[in-house]
Amino acid sequence: MSSSVRCKSVRHLAVCLGLLGTALLPAPGASASVVISQVYGGGGNSGAPYQNDFIEIYNRGPTPQSLTGWSVQYADATSSSWSVTPLTSVMLQPGQYYLVKEASGGAVGALLPTADASGATNLSATAGKVALVNSTAAVTSVCNAPPGATILDLVGYGFTANCFDGNPAPAPSATTADLRANSGCTDTNNNSADFAAGAPSPRNTASTFNTLPTCTITAASCAIANSTGNTASVPDAGVGATYSWILTNATITAGAGTNSIIYTAGASGSVGLSVTVANSTGCSITCNTNVPTNITVSTNGGDRIECIGQQTCPLGGNTPPSGGSGLWTVDSGGTGTFNHATSGDSNFTPTSGTSIVLKWTVSSPCGPDASSTLTVSIFSCQNGGICVHNPCSTFAFCSCLTGYSGVLCQTALSGACCLPGGAGCQFITIAQCNSLGGTWSQNQCPSPATVGGPQAICSGGTTAGLGGNAPVDGTSQWSVVSGGTGTFNPFFGLPNATFTHVSGSGPIILRWTNTNSICTTHADVTVTVNTPPAVSIISNPGPATICAGGSTTFTATAGGTGPLHYNWRRGGSSLGAADQNTLTTGVAGSYDVVVSGACTPTATSNAITLTLFPGGSGDGNASGTVNGDDIQGCVNALLQGGLPSATYCAYDMNADSVVDINDIAGFVTVLLGP
Repeated sequence: MSSSVRCKSVRHLAVCLGLLGTALLPAPGASASVVISQVYGGGGNSGAPYQNDFIEIYNRGPTPQSLTGWSVQYADATSSSWSVTPLTSVMLQPGQYYLVKEASGGAVGALLPTADASGATNLSATAGKVALVNSTAAVTSVCNAPPGATILDLVGYGFTANCFDGNPAPAPSATTADLRANSGCTDTNNNSADFAAGAPSPRNTASTFNTLPTCTITAASCAIANSTGNTASVPDAGVGATYSWILTNATITAGAGTNSIIYTAGASGSVGLSVTVANSTGCSITCNTNVPTNITVSTNGGDRIECIGQQTCPLGGNTPPSGGSGLWTVDSGGTGTFNHATSGDSNFTPTSGTSIVLKWTVSSPCGPDASSTLTVSIFSCQNGGICVHNPCSTFAFCSCLTGYSGVLCQTALSGACCLPGGAGCQFITIAQCNSLGGTWSQNQCPSPATVGGPQAICSGGTTAGLGGNAPVDGTSQWSVVSGGTGTFNPFFGLPNATFTHVSGSGPIILRWTNTNSICTTHADVTVTVNTPPAVSIISNPGPATICAGGSTTFTATAGGTGPLHYNWRRGGSSLGAADQNTLTTGVAGSYDVVVSGACTPTATSNAITLTLFPGGSGDGNASGTVNGDDIQGCVNALLQGGLPSATYCAYDMNADSVVDINDIAGFVTVLLGP
């Protein structure tokens, strides 16, 4: 907590002193259906209706949500220090509330209903910030989610709050709470619009559910095209409910705004039905369905030219209506194979024939089948000529040797064959090249691409030379395939260029490509991007204030590419402690840690101050004399415990850093004398 922590009574002073100067850690992401539904910070104050502060959350969504690993967190209006109250492992059902009990300012007011989770956080009655987080690590800075986590809901209340959704919620008081509208259902992402001040009304998991309405559309399995006799309905959501229907390829003819409508379907295609049902408290849910019509249509992408053994472009059959299906078949004129006969965008590979007719048949659960046809005309070459078809065009030709044309094509001579899939080039016959699916050329193949090995750099750093080979024929260049961005130096066509990282966490794949416009080969280099260290905030599982002679442990959370090394310091000077992320100490002072890793620069955490209180005097009430009046304070410390303070430590008569039954003897000795 910051120096603006609201301590409600003297008995909370030790808690406040312990929180002032306690640094909190970042954290990990999840649902938007669970929201903060009520905030009350006046518990126990004068005129308060309840003895304790509380935070209430509510599941306004349609599905159960586990609260395991979640927390509610609080910070004063302008503070950046957040107090964390972990939630229990409850599966919060739709419409169910969850009550978190917090600190009390006194005995004024009634007891809360049984809390589902409890904390010791003092909430301001008039201005502050409350966050629902899917982690038990504290929110960082003023209002940022812990690393890897999500702030699921945020309420800033009072005009001085420095973070909120939209605008701050109104300022409550000792007698009023901020309550989310419609019993928690309303969420416009604007605290000002969603919350109003009113009498506190704490609800727990045992309270009556504020459940969502039921939303299941009942409709006929088929719609009658161009007819007004089609019906759809959802269950009645009760008095005050609203029903907002949206129809696609149809119009409502009766019942708009009710739970049961009559509509006219369009001339073709399926009908889309969608409705949002809201009950009288404002909770809403949307459901939808598609209803096919009794009109079935078949269309396709049209005729095309192809070579035997080469795959066509997608055939372009239309999508069947909802619940229907489609199928490609060879109708006449030859043979061939489909790569996915039930998909409109299937490809077809002809194996024989000169004019092959293909049929696309569309079926619907509501009406008769429909079919359409297209023709694949086969372009053929004589005397061993190679049929070449530019993909998805209507143009094909025969590839011939230099000096020949038309049908005078040969098969026995050698040339350069570029194999598909980046497999490289081979010197084989034209017929062999064609059988392998390659592209034949009389140009020389480019040099097979080779590169140096993988490299590792720091973020923003530069590699050594990448080791590409110089091309014998054609041109070459470096490019970034994936994983980030950067620049090549002196330029991307130099085989041994270097690469400077600009963005992306990698691994970055760099590609060296050799090409002569007909054939292409490539090879890749993998560049690993290391990151410099980053240390978050130091936490101390033990207290930051202890009695003299005791000890506490500080823990640092760091990231970056390792191995990581930890240099613990007190007052800016190295302690020479063990190279690890924890430090146990009992010496007062300001502590931080410097973390180094595989990359520079080093990272320094923010500091946390350890305070020691002297112990053993016994004069807990600071009267100057150890007497019977101090016995009650010692007994209270034994029974209640508490964070160390000057008073608490004074009761440690045997100076063992713990106030326990063994200190009573010391009091008796002092009171009775030697």
